[in-house]
Amino acid sequence: MFIGAGSQAEYGTYRTGRIGEDTPTNPVDAYGIAKLAAGQYTAIKARQLGMISVWVRIFSVYGPFDRSTSLIQTTISKLRNNEVPKFTKATQMWDYLYSADAGRALYLIGLKCNTSSVYCLGYGKSRPLLEFIEIIHKNVNPNIELGIGQLPYTGYPISIEPDIEQLTKDVGFIPLTSFEEGIAQILSTNTITI
Repeated sequence: MFIGAGSQAEYGTYRTGRIGEDTPTNPVDAYGIAKLAAGQYTAIKARQLGMISVWVRIFSVYGPFDRSTSLIQTTISKLRNNEVPKFTKATQMWDYLYSADAGRALYLIGLKCNTSSVYCLGYGKSRPLLEFIEIIHKNVNPNIELGIGQLPYTGYPISIEPDIEQLTKDVGFIPLTSFEEGIAQILSTNTITI
């Protein structure tokens, strides 16, 4: 079996609604194009070799040791330093999956998947990005003002709403870590890079 790590970037700037395995792909940058091509190529090679190929389109994963430029890490860092983090209006729908849950999903795919497939991997329950920001704010430094609406959107606010129903049905994956619990884990490991 081959399990490949794809990306939400394969869908391009899909704007509204649930994104599932059958949602048309339309990557708009080199990264998304490369991921889509890699997924298609590995499926072809796996068929030629008579093996199972599973391509997992990974949506927003977060956790300890995440890159320092991510929205979550940047927000935590600024709040810890008593700086006002600035955002757009943060009205778009978003979905964050804790890294340990992502790892468990890949494990379950390897353990239980018996046919070549494409899956979307996320938490599966999107909510406005502002809610995630407010949770971080409440848990890090609620005394600092949030700069909501201080940054303009550089384009249309893109929503991220992965549909994980097929993944749940096929391998039994259900995320175990709420966003609140994941943020608590990050804060307890003290891994924020400034």
